[in-house]
Amino acid sequence: MCWVKVIAVLAACLFITVHSAEWTYKGDHGDDHWPELFDKCAQRHQSPINIYEGDLTIDSQLLPFRFSNYDALVDMVLSNNGHSAVVTLGPTVPVAISGGGLTNTYNAVQFHFHWGETSVDGSEHLVSSAAYPMELHIVHYNTKYPDFSTASVQPDGLAVLGFMFEISSTNNKNLDNIVNNFANVMTVGTSVSLGAGTLSSILPPSFSKFYRYPGSLTTPGCDESVTWTVFKETIQISELQLQVFRSLTDSHNELLSENHRGVQPINDRVVVANFDPHIHWSYHATSEWSDLYEACSAENQSPINIETNLTQADEKLQVLTFKNYDGSSPVTMKLKNTGHAAQVDFSGAEISVSNGGLPDEYVASQLHFHWGSHDLIGSEHLIDDHSYPMELHIVHYKKSLGSLANAATEAEGLAVLGIFFQISSNDNPALNSIIQNLGSIQMPDTSVEIPTFSLNSILPANRVDFYRYEGSLTTPRCLESVIWTVFKDSVPISSAQLDKFRNIRSSERDQNGQNIALVDNTRHVQYLNGRVVLRNFNLPPPDNYWSYKGSHGPSSWAHDYPLCGDRYTGRQSPVNIDTKKVLFNVVNSIPLRLDGYNASSGYTLTMRNTGHSVQIDIDGNLTVSRGGLRFTYRATQVHFHWGSDSTRGSEHTIDGRSYPMESTSQFLSDLKLAEFYGSVSTTLVYLSVSFRSQTLQSSLAISALMVDKAMELKYVGGVFGGNIKPVPFLCLLLKMLQIQPEKDIVVEFIKNEDFKYVRALGALYMRLTGTSVDCYKYLEPLYYDYRKLKVIDRNGVFSIIYMDEFIDNLLREERVCDIILPRIQKRNVLEETNVLETRVSAIEEDIDDVESEEEEEITKDVKKIVPPPPVKENKPPRQSSPHRRRISPRRRDNRENHRHRSPVKRRSRSRERVDKRHRSPPDLKHREDLRYKGINKKARYEREDDRHRRRHIDRSYKEKDREHRAHRENKRDGGREDKREGGREDRREGAREDRRNSGRDSRREGGRDEKRESGRDRDDKGRKNTNIQHLLLVSFFHTGSSVLLDVVAFPFLPSDTSSFFRYDGSLTTPGCYETVTWTLFRETIKVSEDQIAKLRTLQQIDHSTNLPTPMVDNNRPVQPLNGRTVTSIFWF
Repeated sequence: MCWVKVIAVLAACLFITVHSAEWTYKGDHGDDHWPELFDKCAQRHQSPINIYEGDLTIDSQLLPFRFSNYDALVDMVLSNNGHSAVVTLGPTVPVAISGGGLTNTYNAVQFHFHWGETSVDGSEHLVSSAAYPMELHIVHYNTKYPDFSTASVQPDGLAVLGFMFEISSTNNKNLDNIVNNFANVMTVGTSVSLGAGTLSSILPPSFSKFYRYPGSLTTPGCDESVTWTVFKETIQISELQLQVFRSLTDSHNELLSENHRGVQPINDRVVVANFDPHIHWSYHATSEWSDLYEACSAENQSPINIETNLTQADEKLQVLTFKNYDGSSPVTMKLKNTGHAAQVDFSGAEISVSNGGLPDEYVASQLHFHWGSHDLIGSEHLIDDHSYPMELHIVHYKKSLGSLANAATEAEGLAVLGIFFQISSNDNPALNSIIQNLGSIQMPDTSVEIPTFSLNSILPANRVDFYRYEGSLTTPRCLESVIWTVFKDSVPISSAQLDKFRNIRSSERDQNGQNIALVDNTRHVQYLNGRVVLRNFNLPPPDNYWSYKGSHGPSSWAHDYPLCGDRYTGRQSPVNIDTKKVLFNVVNSIPLRLDGYNASSGYTLTMRNTGHSVQIDIDGNLTVSRGGLRFTYRATQVHFHWGSDSTRGSEHTIDGRSYPMESTSQFLSDLKLAEFYGSVSTTLVYLSVSFRSQTLQSSLAISALMVDKAMELKYVGGVFGGNIKPVPFLCLLLKMLQIQPEKDIVVEFIKNEDFKYVRALGALYMRLTGTSVDCYKYLEPLYYDYRKLKVIDRNGVFSIIYMDEFIDNLLREERVCDIILPRIQKRNVLEETNVLETRVSAIEEDIDDVESEEEEEITKDVKKIVPPPPVKENKPPRQSSPHRRRISPRRRDNRENHRHRSPVKRRSRSRERVDKRHRSPPDLKHREDLRYKGINKKARYEREDDRHRRRHIDRSYKEKDREHRAHRENKRDGGREDKREGGREDRREGAREDRRNSGRDSRREGGRDEKRESGRDRDDKGRKNTNIQHLLLVSFFHTGSSVLLDVVAFPFLPSDTSSFFRYDGSLTTPGCYETVTWTLFRETIKVSEDQIAKLRTLQQIDHSTNLPTPMVDNNRPVQPLNGRTVTSIFWF
């Protein structure tokens, strides 16, 4: 019995080639993951497969098997290897097979079983998509190899016989010896001797019909070394015996069930059989075709429903060329009843079609008809869900492939012309040759030769216009090798002629064995699955067609929708909201009540392409009330409006400004639903949200590109010339305002010392978009940049300005580069509120110190305290800057104004405030040079400590210096500062001073500055809203497409819904019903450029050209308010 132990050890090895990686039939190491764990399991010729009997190739050369010692007694050992019950055969008696199409003799080494948790499935192979409760595999290896392990990796190394089990009401006694010993192998690694037995005893009494294909082991490592033979005959087993198999446990001590691998693709393999399964298909069971024929379940099947609004025009589809369609050449035509259709076969002269977008010349082989049981149905293809009473198919094969059989299995091997028939009152004489002979083919498989007729006569009069798509045969085997051409126009046929077709008989029989009438010989339409149907003609625009552009744009809506033309007296939308004219309404100050929007369930969102917008239909109980609304409104849908670029897109505008996108949520009043189409009652509420474009991941890349462009700038300026042309500097600035780079990126622009125009661009952008604090913080250090800037004026004349002059203009002037700058807080106000540290202008302080040194007393004190500066030797004197030479009275006045010295309260220079002051670090080593010459930044910082040491050596020097400077300032300035503060600044403040006195301005400025500092708000000058809510987008490109969205909360409202505009208006699409209460939120939702770009890829049909075009700029122009009032609950 020592060989029993050896066999038990080898059992696991024989069931599977040895692999160290763990594998199971389910879970993380299940058969779905085998390709990831074992490379060979991902190859193309894997097992098991679904054996489609309809696709079988009958091979008469497959001779019967020769079985050697299958009836001899052989020692057997039953073991549990954790994956199956394995019976290993003893080595004493060689059990072998040969013949059956095998090229050599194969020795049997073991057999094992695969079963399921229930009797519904369990077999590894399927036969015509049917599973069996259990499958037996008898494993043999090729005797030309020394052993099983060597043979298992060779292409012809193994031969496996597969037998299916069927449930019987009684036990199979031939299995008793195996089943009764299962109690000894319940756990992994156990084995038991079964004694001597015959292999043939467990097989069917007779078995000769089998399927054959090349495949692999069905367990890892999945070596493709198996010649598979699956027998048609089955083995009987009772449900009780099968339950014993399911009682085994695996390596995880769980019940060993479902130990079968899923079926694998057949790919390019051919499954053959040594018998004819006599498969019969029927039009009454088209859903079963996919069980018998693999291709019938593929994705590019025919026929289809041609939705004309989804078709695309293709200029490459030229006119078809027909050869010998006129009947002038000798062609033999035979009419026959195939049992499925009336068919005419061609022989003799070659009839062909070419051009019209076909890749080759295609030769006509036959034509056949499909018809219905009545005149409302019969065609296989549908046009916009409309069926015709009959359809003709003329089948051609590619000439280069030689025959219909060869072409049917090749891509684009066939070209089929589809022609619709429409009922007419008169007979069509072109069909007489066929109809008059239908009586001769009443029964299936009968035929008759008919007079030759012209194929042109059964084509539509218009043979130019057609649809084109790639599909399949509409009968089994459903091979996807067809280029379909479906003509737009139909051919007439009378009801009497059609009845003649309905009189012939089908191959199907009734209960009495009689052939039934051949009618409704059509396959159901199949899914397009992403295919695009092309056409070579233009579609007429549908009734009441409208669009956002062209001849059917908003200006023409009034032709079909009169309310849309009520521009000057009506209440049309959208509108431009002029914030200066918005009225505060305390009634609206009650917050909106939004119910159901934060829920993760209770509603569904279905997104679809309407041809005009992306619309999200809402199915659920989402409601809005209060906030000045009279009723409770239920959400029905959300749609979006966007532009071709991020400078436009929203329908509503705020102070003339458009946003990149606007979403509109529609709510119906449950109380006034019946008056939805009225013109008076307000039954709709629209909540509108503007979207700001925010470049997320790409902002750095775009800003880097902006730097590259700024590095190429040669001058600054605004506009010039008679046509007011913007200079490149202004164009880049506008681009920055469009993309809105992050603050850190703008700061890097300003800090750039190598390219002065990059710095100037960043400074101007900061002045336009930054807060008052940021403007002073980041621009004042640039006073120490004295580089020249070339500037162009409106006449195109160039001049020179210096960087510090440019910065000074930004902080002081109202207009720079032809741009009116936004107001910023005066510096002294920010200093007094401790928002900014007190700044002492280094150059002015040094000028004052130099001037004070002219006084004899101060000069004497200075000489006592400070030694004279060392004299530079062998160095030429530094050239003075012409910029610093011209110190005009106006510039002196400007410098004093920039210091923001209040006439009431002057800055203290006491020692106690030294730590609070922000002093720009000047270089005081050469005071006289500082008045006229640029400052060396590095030297200035190196001598910072020396400056402070000298400043504070002697307190008496400082007191005298301060008194002398105050005297000179008063003498020099006189009443100029008072005049300036009381003049221009008062005019600029104007009404704002009044609002500040009443307290309103302080509330607004305080709240807004806090929001700016916290980054929560960005006004119409580009300040960002950090409340990012990403729009859920799915790529669906054609009108009518839809997809179900998976959301956890309603994503189309801003986080702050408390501030909004309110006015009464209309729908912004035809028919423009004036039944809408508009609520436009003040806060925006951020959306990235990539997200908006996805929307811009959507397609719509432009019916003026019948071509697909990008769906962009889907917004109606703003309409006049016509006396309406826009209200809000917040102040401006």
